[in-house]
Amino acid sequence: MIGPTGTGKTHLAMAIGNEYCSNNMKAYFIKMDELKEKYHDAIIRENSGRLLNGLSKYSCLIIDEVGYCKFNREETLIFFQLVDRISLKESGSIVLTSNKDLSQWVGLFDEDDALECTIDRLGDKAICMTFSGTSHRGTDREQIELNFMKLR
Repeated sequence: MIGPTGTGKTHLAMAIGNEYCSNNMKAYFIKMDELKEKYHDAIIRENSGRLLNGLSKYSCLIIDEVGYCKFNREETLIFFQLVDRISLKESGSIVLTSNKDLSQWVGLFDEDDALECTIDRLGDKAICMTFSGTSHRGTDREQIELNFMKLR
């Protein structure tokens, strides 16, 4: 799901996750910057395999806000491995939300070949949704005008 801020991407992704849970399947929601932290910690502790096993067990993995942080080479390779594992299962789904078009992802991941393979796997049997319009946030807010007088 790609589109401007406030157009409902996260809301819809969470609804998809809730539907999985309603059907007795496991869903996991994580922000991209939180995923980066998990990758970083796994690299330091040398247990990325354990992290990948844990994240790939879900029927639906929702990664929100792709593009708000940059992945280094090692993190990019782990991201590829996660997408690869889930795509090989053929029973798992990945839902991604981003304000950035796929063409802009090159600057976010520090390993071009792994990113190309990741996008290739994500695109296989994918449903791509492009959102447009202005933010739905704040449409119910009340406008208050304040006039300040200059004190002498």
